[in-house]
Amino acid sequence: MRKHAGADHARLFVHYQRERLTITVEDDGSTRPHHHRPGAGHGLIGMRERAATIGGTLYAGPRAEGGFIVTAELPLHAGCSSLERDRRNGHDDSRAACR
Repeated sequence: MRKHAGADHARLFVHYQRERLTITVEDDGSTRPHHHRPGAGHGLIGMRERAATIGGTLYAGPRAEGGFIVTAELPLHAGCSSLERDRRNGHDDSRAACR
């Protein structure tokens, strides 16, 4: 947020359910001048792709009240099933673990 938004305030919400974790970050969209710092240009795209690889979703966009919001909804057990499928196919990544 500090790099791109120039917001005065940001809020983090974490909602845990048995099958899903929802993480939301929103800012207030500061009215003061902001000097955008260049990046690689793949932040939101990369976050969407990473969420999708485990069966999750990512929404990012402007808030009606001003500012910006990013919400990721992530399944808590999807990684285990894909890890098990990879192991059955002979691709074992011992760095990954299911809990």
